[in-house]
Amino acid sequence: MKIAVCFTKDGLGCLETVQRMVRAQTLRDFHQSRVFPVRNGVVGYVATSDRFSAIPMFRQSPDGDLLMVGGVPIDHHGTLEQTLQRISSQDCLEAARSLASLDGAFAALFWDNGCGKIAVVTDFLGIQPLYVVRREGLLLLASDLKGIAASGLVDLDMDPASWGAFISLGHFLGDDTSLKAVKRVGAGSIILYDPSRGSLETSKYWEWPEAKPIRKMEDVDTGYLLDLLRQDIKGYSDHNPNGTLLLSGGLDSRLLLALLKQEGLYHQALILAHPDEFFGADGEFAVRAATLLQANYELVRSPRSCYSSPAYLDYLMMNEVAFPSLYLFIAQVSGHIRADMHAIWEGHAPGCTVNLWAQPPGGFGPYLQSCCAPPTSPWWRAARQIFAQPTFEQIREEFRLSLDREKSKYPDDEFGVLGFRIACRVRNRSSSNPTKVYANDVLPFTPGFSRDFINYVASIPLSLKLGRKLYLKIYRDHFPKAANVPFCSGPVLVNPWRRSDLRHYLTAAELAVRRSYSNRYLRGGLRRLHSALFSWDPSTWVNRVIKHVNPDHPDLNGAEVRLLQREQYPARHPARTSQELLFYWQVWRWVMDGSLGVRMKDDESPQGRSTI
Repeated sequence: MKIAVCFTKDGLGCLETVQRMVRAQTLRDFHQSRVFPVRNGVVGYVATSDRFSAIPMFRQSPDGDLLMVGGVPIDHHGTLEQTLQRISSQDCLEAARSLASLDGAFAALFWDNGCGKIAVVTDFLGIQPLYVVRREGLLLLASDLKGIAASGLVDLDMDPASWGAFISLGHFLGDDTSLKAVKRVGAGSIILYDPSRGSLETSKYWEWPEAKPIRKMEDVDTGYLLDLLRQDIKGYSDHNPNGTLLLSGGLDSRLLLALLKQEGLYHQALILAHPDEFFGADGEFAVRAATLLQANYELVRSPRSCYSSPAYLDYLMMNEVAFPSLYLFIAQVSGHIRADMHAIWEGHAPGCTVNLWAQPPGGFGPYLQSCCAPPTSPWWRAARQIFAQPTFEQIREEFRLSLDREKSKYPDDEFGVLGFRIACRVRNRSSSNPTKVYANDVLPFTPGFSRDFINYVASIPLSLKLGRKLYLKIYRDHFPKAANVPFCSGPVLVNPWRRSDLRHYLTAAELAVRRSYSNRYLRGGLRRLHSALFSWDPSTWVNRVIKHVNPDHPDLNGAEVRLLQREQYPARHPARTSQELLFYWQVWRWVMDGSLGVRMKDDESPQGRSTI
C-alpha cells in the first residue's frame, strides 16, 4: 500500500492534489486507489501487493477513523490482525503508541475523525520509505517521491547534497532526498498533526543500541539469533504462507532457505544466473544449494541487452533513480518477479548486520576511505564536466557539510559506522529494492528487520564478523549440510570447510578466478576473455536519453553537454561516465515530472516498444 496525504489551512485544492499524487504512484493495472476527504485535507492510498496479504492494511471504523499501513508489518506481541483491528478504534495517541510496537518495514497513518488529527508512524529503522513536505499551512506525505512531486506544490529542484552523495557514495544520506524541498520521514518516528491548528509534534521511539560486553565468539548465542529470525518468519507467514525465495550463491539467502525448510514454509526459489561475476559461480552455487536442500527452483537469465530494455526503465521508475544502477546485478531481479508469486523472501537484513564484509575495522576514516569516491575519481570528474560551475561547487560543498552532519550523529567507532550504514546506505540504497521496487508486484518479506534481532546483532563486535567468522559459525553449528556448497560473498568465494575432499572443495569457476589473479600471465587474457563473453551490452538508453537533454538548463554546462550529445563513446571511454551521470540526471527529472513514459514511448527498444 502507498499513502498520499495533503492538508492545507482551509482544505481547498486537496482533493485534486491527492488525486494527482495517487495517480503518480499507480504503476500497475491492478493497483487501485481510494481517497477520503477529511477535515482540512484529503488522505488516500494505492492498494498494491497488499492484496496478497491475509491481513487488511486498510481499516475504516464506523466513526470515520482511517488506518492505512504501507509495507509489511509484523507483530511479536500478539496477532497483527487483532492489533490492527484494535488500533482502528483507538484515539490518535493510543494508535500511534500501538503502531510503534510493530516490527518489520512499514509506514502507517491513522486519521482520528473525532478530534480531527492524524498520527504517522514509521518502522524503527525507517526502512519503509515515507516522504514529507512541511511548511506553513501545508503538509504533504507520500510513499513515493514522485507522489510528492506530482502534487504540483513543490519545486522540482535537485538537492545538491544528495547529488553529491549519489556521486561519491552511490546513495543518499540520512533523511535527505534527491528533491531539495522533500525529506524522508525519520526512522522510528511518531508524528502527530492537528491540521486545524497547523501544529505538528515529532518524537522518536527507538535509538541505536549500545555495545554489549561481548568479546569472544563463545559469548554469541547463535541459537538465540536464529530463534529471532524464526520469530520474524512466523510473523511474515501470517500475511501469506507461500512466496518465492530470492536465492543467490551468498550466505544470506541460503540461511533463509535453510530456516524456511526447517519451518515447513518454503515453496519455491528464484535463481538469477549472472555470468558476469565469478564466471557464473553465484548462480551455480545457488542451484547446487537448492538441489542439496531439496528445494524447487526456477533458474532465469537476463539477456545481454537487458539494460536497453523497457524493464530497466521500469526499474528506474520504481526506485526513482535512488543510486547508480547501470550493469548492477540487482537491477535485473525485478524484471523476473511476477505478481503470481504473491510474496518474496529476501535476506537483506542479516546481510547488512551479520555479513559485514564491506566494513573495515575502525571508525569513519577507514570506512569512508573504502567506499567514498575521491575528488579525482571518474564520477567527480564527470560531475565537474556536466554541471555548471556554480552547481558543481554547490554539490561538492553541501555534500561535505551533509556528510559531516550525518557522521556527527554516531560515535566514531565500528558501532557508529554500522548505525551510519543502516541509516544511509541500507535505507536509501539496498532496501529500496524490496520496499520501493518489488512491493509494486509482491509482498516483500525481510526477516531480520525487527528490534530484538537488530538490538542483538548490532551489538556484536565487528571483529567477530570479519572474514565471515560469525556467519560461518552459524552454518557449521546449525546448518552444516547447507555449507557443503561454497558461497559467493561480496568480492570473494568462500568454502566454509577448507577440506581437500573434492566434494567440499572449490568449483572450477573459483579455480579459474584464483588462477587468473595468481598468474600474471593469465590475468590479462582471462579478464579480456571474461569481458568479451560475460559483460552486458552497453545500454542504448544512455545515448537515446541524453539526446533529449536541454543543454541550456541552468544546472548544466551547456558546451560539454552538447559535446556529449554529439559523440558516441565506447563503453570504457572516460567520457562514458559523464554520459551515464547525465543519463541518470535526465531520467530522474522525467520520473519527478511524470514524463518518462511520454518521453520514451516512441523510442524503439531492442526488445520491443517501451510500455512505461
